[in-house]
Parts: sequence; C-alpha cells; structure tokens
Amino acid sequence: MPELAGTPAGEATLEEVASHRSGIPSVQDMGRFLLHSHILGLNPFTESTDQLIDSARTIKLGQRGKFDYSNLGVSLLSEALTRAAGADSWTSYVTERLFTPLGLEHTTLTTGQTDIPNGAIHGVLANRRRGQSLSGPRSNPAGAGVWSTPEETRYAQAVLSDTVPGSDNAQEPRWPGMLGDPAAG
Repeated sequence: MPELAGTPAGEATLEEVASHRSGIPSVQDMGRFLLHSHILGLNPFTESTDQLIDSARTIKLGQRGKFDYSNLGVSLLSEALTRAAGADSWTSYVTERLFTPLGLEHTTLTTGQTDIPNGAIHGVLANRRRGQSLSGPRSNPAGAGVWSTPEETRYAQAVLSDTVPGSDNAQEPRWPGMLGDPAAG
C-alpha cells in the first residue's frame, strides 16, 4: 500500500503477512486492547481502515520469518486485497468472492454494534458481564463481526470437500509452522 511505503510494515511481503510471518504485531496498543476488551467489555476494534493504516506507519516489527498470529496484519492484508480487486469494501469483496458463490444467504459482516442481527447470541466476559461484540471494518478480516445462523453450514461443507471458491486444498497448511501442521511441533 502506498501509504506504508518506507515503513517497516510496508516492507513486509503479502506472503509474509498472509502466513503470519511478517513481524507485524497482533494489535497496535496492547494496553488499550486489554482495557477495552477485557476490563470494560468494549469493542476494541473501532478504528476505521484509514486509522488502521495510519497507525501501522509507526509499528515496530517483531521477528520476520517466525510464525506469530497478527490480527493487525490480516486487517492490512484485507485492505490490500480489496484494493487489488477494485472492490468497494472488504464486505463487498467477501460477499462477491465467498458468500454469494456458496449461497450463504444468512451470513453477514457487521461494521458496528447496530448491525448485529436481532436475536443474536452474545458471549459474556470472565466477570459474567456481557461485553460488546467484536465488529468493525478493521476487525472483520480477522474474523470478528461475522454473523451467521447455525443452519448456514455451506462454508464448512466447502472446506471439507475442498470446493471453497478460489482455494485448492483448503485444509492443507500453506507454510511450515501453521496451526494444524504436524511439522510445527
């Protein structure tokens, strides 16, 4: 992304980001994340995509080449993919490339608390209080904000039958050390 040119995050390759080997941390500000999500029960992912990119300019990378899951990296990758595809948003990209081909009619990405479907089941925090659900344009690519019905099993069926649109062998690890890779130890 041109906005990250000349920054450590901008030097990470798409393959490194996709395989969680870029050194990009999982969250920009761990203290803020813990305060909002674990103590206050608030959604910590309220930044816009522009704010996400702006904050990524100043991050310090961890060890490149070593597997370390990164929500932040996945969010940056999704923006790069959205732009490369010429899509209006991550939601439209995923809808066109995955939801529509699989016939997922009751699955959606939410961008805020008001988008969560009526009757949705919410989790609770360790203190037994109901927290806000994770949703927002920045967190959707990392899996937050995806809402579906229990009957909507087409994605799982597609993974199990290796028919996920745009993917061959969806269950096979792509890089050594990925979760589920027996060689990871």
